Amino acid sequence: MTNILQGNVVDFDDDFNGIVVLDDGCKVAIPGAIVGETVQFHIEHRSMHEPKAWGRCDGLVKTSNARILKTKCRTCWPTAGMCAGCPIMHIDDSTQAQMKRTAVERALAKAGITYIDEVPFVRADSVFHYRNRTDLVASEIRGRLVLGSYKPRSHDVIETKVCPILRPPLNQALAFIVSTARKMHIFASKPGVFFATGALRYVSLFANAEGKVLVDLVVNSAYGKVPNWIRPFANKLKEFSPIVGVSYSINDSENNAIRVSPSTVVWGCAAIEERHGDVVSRFSASGFTQLNTEMAARIYREAAAWYDRKPHVVWDLYCGAGAFGRTFAPSRALYGAEFSASAIRSAIEMSKSDDFETHFEVMNLDSQWPMNWATPDVICLDPPRKGLSPNVVAHLRQDGPPTIIYMSCHPATFARDAVAMADRYVIQKIAAFDMMPQTKHVEVLALMHRN
Repeated sequence: MTNILQGNVVDFDDDFNGIVVLDDGCKVAIPGAIVGETVQFHIEHRSMHEPKAWGRCDGLVKTSNARILKTKCRTCWPTAGMCAGCPIMHIDDSTQAQMKRTAVERALAKAGITYIDEVPFVRADSVFHYRNRTDLVASEIRGRLVLGSYKPRSHDVIETKVCPILRPPLNQALAFIVSTARKMHIFASKPGVFFATGALRYVSLFANAEGKVLVDLVVNSAYGKVPNWIRPFANKLKEFSPIVGVSYSINDSENNAIRVSPSTVVWGCAAIEERHGDVVSRFSASGFTQLNTEMAARIYREAAAWYDRKPHVVWDLYCGAGAFGRTFAPSRALYGAEFSASAIRSAIEMSKSDDFETHFEVMNLDSQWPMNWATPDVICLDPPRKGLSPNVVAHLRQDGPPTIIYMSCHPATFARDAVAMADRYVIQKIAAFDMMPQTKHVEVLALMHRN
């Protein structure tokens, strides 16, 4: 029999779970609980190594005024369903903002950065319908093909019918793709099951601000060959006019990677234009992009304004399609490095009309470093969640430029890197941005000057 406990939520953790402290000092993380509430809960797992546990809320005795009782999504976890994409949708916007600001300040303090007392927080203009891209897994529920996402801590799939944070054309395209696949009797991939015709494994969608949509299909092969239904299915998607291009890639691997090979265009565009302020880039359905275009553009503009002068030479490391560095419009040259060859191709193509020289290279910054670029006035950094590689930190500490502008999607790894460079660089300005409302993610922008 489950032992039901009751306690007051006094804090939240890095995943924005509510924290209840037991009499023995054990901190119980409870998804969906909000600071100030009194909850009934049971413990699902308790650590053997430290005073931590994880619980599930069974009822609310006292409800926070910050709680939204009826969310815009009927399936969002942990309060309405099992889609874990927006785990704080049940919390009002102002409280979300305060929690994210606090999370950044805690990450800095935990790393030992104590000279920053308060981090300004920039809220998003739109807290719904902002996301420009999504990856959906194909599955079957009661014999019907669906597209959706994995349930928390599971490989069971929850169907996505309408997602309130997606740009509207993506929801419309999603419905049309599922309907068409069902009519054509296309199978969804199943672990350990081989389909002689091939099967649909994932679908990636990208929509720009104009409402144009790209579709990339990830499929199991048919005896090592391209499934013969790919082209008829892709051609059928022409009937939904916002879709302007369809591509596919083969993935027969047994791991959870979405793509293991480059995509091939069936018809239409391989990439479409998206504008970040005055900078135009091109993105594919299968490539990386900042998921909130409007907020990304705002961060880029803020970064350029912080620098407060026109640089001669800019380096953009982890540059993606190059929008961050191009925002600075240097008087002489921009150099960019990125691991993704497709992103570098896009950066090269879109920078041809720029008034300054541009040089973009495919480079693995975990082990490589630019050796023949002109000396920079400023380096822009926008690494993945794992932060800067030790290789990059070492080079910056040894011969970095007067100014670094660091954009991070993970406050903890940013703080770690800032401490690693603290003997050479000090944070002059910092702000947090709500890049992805309704989620626990927060973006950090920092201006760092060399000591």
